Amino acid sequence: METRQDPLLSILGEPSVRFTLPDYQRSYSWGQSQCLELWRDIMQSAREKRPHFAGMFICADTADAPQTQQEQDEAAGDPAACPPRVLEIIDGQQRLTTTFLMLTAFSRYARERGLNFYGAGPDYVESTFLTCPNGQKLTLSQEDREVLLALLDGKSAQEAAEGLPAHRRDRNRVVQNFRFFQDLMAQDDFDDEAFWRGINEVFVIQIILGEGDDPQEIFESFNSKGVSLGIADMLRNHLLVAESLEEQERLYSTYWERVQSAFGDDPGGKRLGACLRSWVTVRCKNARGHNEREMFAAFKVYAAEKLEGRTELCLKEMVNFTSMWAERYRYHATKAYVSYNWATLGATTLVSDDLRQKVKANKDSWYWKHYMNVDVTK
Repeated sequence: METRQDPLLSILGEPSVRFTLPDYQRSYSWGQSQCLELWRDIMQSAREKRPHFAGMFICADTADAPQTQQEQDEAAGDPAACPPRVLEIIDGQQRLTTTFLMLTAFSRYARERGLNFYGAGPDYVESTFLTCPNGQKLTLSQEDREVLLALLDGKSAQEAAEGLPAHRRDRNRVVQNFRFFQDLMAQDDFDDEAFWRGINEVFVIQIILGEGDDPQEIFESFNSKGVSLGIADMLRNHLLVAESLEEQERLYSTYWERVQSAFGDDPGGKRLGACLRSWVTVRCKNARGHNEREMFAAFKVYAAEKLEGRTELCLKEMVNFTSMWAERYRYHATKAYVSYNWATLGATTLVSDDLRQKVKANKDSWYWKHYMNVDVTK
C-alpha cells in the first residue's frame, strides 16, 4: 500500500495516469449542496491563503507504473512513450468527479474570455488535468461515461444529456453540476483568479492499494462526506467486484442497468431501495428489519453459501423481481405483476400467472420496450 499527501491537482495532473471508476461502484451522486460546500471551501482557501484538506482518496493500481527513475523521467518528458498507469477509484470519486467538472467548466470559461492564469490557460488545463495522450483523464461508470465524454468534447450540458433516456436527462448529476458550476462562474462577483489559487490549495491523502489489499473490504470501510451507501450500492458492489473488468461491463449493461432503471424517475433511489430490501428479506435467512447494513451482512452470508458461480443467475432474478415490484408501484399494489416467474434461484411466485395490465404512461412503457422488447401499451 502506497500513501502520500499531495495537492489534488498534482495527483490529477500526473503524466500518463488515468483514473477509472469500476461498474460495481454507484453513479456520481453529489447534489448541489455538496458541490456548493466544496466550492466555498476552495474560495475560502484562496481568501485565507491556506490549504484545504479534502480527505482521503483511495484507488487500486490496474496497470504497471513506471518503476525506474529513467522510466519516470521518460513518462514526465514524453507521456505518450510510456504505457498509462490506470488507477481504479475505490473511494473519493465524488470529490474527484466534482473537481473534474469544476475544471471542465473553468477551462471553457477561460477559453471564452481568453484568460490565462500564471501560465495556466485553457489549453494547459485541458491537456494536464482533463485529457492525456491515452484519452480522457477520468472514466466514469456506464451511467455517466458518455455524458462526461460529451462535455469534454465541448458539447453543452443539454447536448451531453441527449443520449440519456428522456426521464433521466434532467436528473443526471454530471449534467446538473456542470451547469451549476457554469452558473456560478457566470455571476458578476466570480473571482476567477481566486478560484484558480484556491483549487491549487486542495490537498488529499492518496492511498494506492497493492497486491493483497482487498478493494471491497476497504470500499465498505470508507465512505467520506457525501451520500451514504444504500442497499442497491452494496449489493451491486458485492456482486460485481470479484469479476474481471470485461465481465463487470457485460453484467452491468445486461442486468444491473435494468435493475436501476426499473422505477424510471426515482429520486434518491427510494423505490429501488424498498424493492431490494424486500428481495433480500425473501432470499436471505435472518434478513429482517430496516437496517440496510444488517440486511447486507445477511446477504453476504447467503452469497457465500449459495451464489458461488451463480452471480449471473442472481442478477437475472433481481431484474425479474424489480420488474414485478415496479408493477406493484405502478398499480397501487393491485395484482398487476409481470407475467413471468421472478424466482430464478427458488420457488415460483404466487402471482407469476397474473397478466400484465396495460400501461398508459410513456415513461413506464419506455422501460419495457427498451429492456424487455415488449410493447405494454397494447
